[in-house]
Amino acid sequence: MKTASSQQAYRPYPSFSTAQTLLWFIGGVLLMFVLVSAAFAIKLGVEGRLPFVRRTVDAPRADAATPPPTPAARPTGQNFSSGAETILPPEVSHLAKTTAAPDTAPARPTEGPAPSAGTPGAATPASAPVTPAPVTPAAAPAPVAAQAPATPPVRPVDPTGDVTEALHAWVTAWARRDVPTYLEHYAQDFRPAAGLSRSAWQSQRRQRLSRGGELLISLSDVQVQVSGDKATARFVQSYRSDTLTSTEPKTLELIRRDGHWLILSEQTGS
Repeated sequence: MKTASSQQAYRPYPSFSTAQTLLWFIGGVLLMFVLVSAAFAIKLGVEGRLPFVRRTVDAPRADAATPPPTPAARPTGQNFSSGAETILPPEVSHLAKTTAAPDTAPARPTEGPAPSAGTPGAATPASAPVTPAPVTPAAAPAPVAAQAPATPPVRPVDPTGDVTEALHAWVTAWARRDVPTYLEHYAQDFRPAAGLSRSAWQSQRRQRLSRGGELLISLSDVQVQVSGDKATARFVQSYRSDTLTSTEPKTLELIRRDGHWLILSEQTGS
């Protein structure tokens, strides 16, 4: 036979109401905040970062950083009385133990600032006159002697060499077909062969030299005789062009005018 208690059915505890659930939630949040705040307070206290802890720790540092008081200047003269060293800092208290010498003893001069000019009784030492050093004038530069222009070397008079140079210049202008320079080697009173006038001969030479082609002209066995302003030149002339090749003796009569040797006449053959 079952008892009455065993016959009773199991009944679960009633659930919390909404208000109870809200209160439990707020209480849990507050408890968590308190625990976190306590942990941070303990950490900041250990590091010395709390405000009240910082004041306690920094106070000795502020006292240590305070500079020592500036010692008072020792009074000079007869107004200083013995015993005043008791109110002075220990760094300068030993100075008060030294008493002033009696008035009868000569006062030992102490090194101090020089008395100003306005202080009565201050003797100003007379300064010795400073004699300026004599100034020696700088020596004037020696005049440079003007150098005379170099005299060109005097060329020895060699009429034979001058005639030879004139002949080579004449041949060079002829081989180059330089008509103006070629005609300048002939005098105005040049006497052409075969009875031609100078103007007719000059036109003939211009016509022949204006042709193209290479000219090869050379002189050999040159013999020059000079007599005053006249000269005679004999040589063998070798002539070669595209149409003619010849080697023949030639004789030139030259005359010197204005320092230049000019051809007066020209003869081919012996």
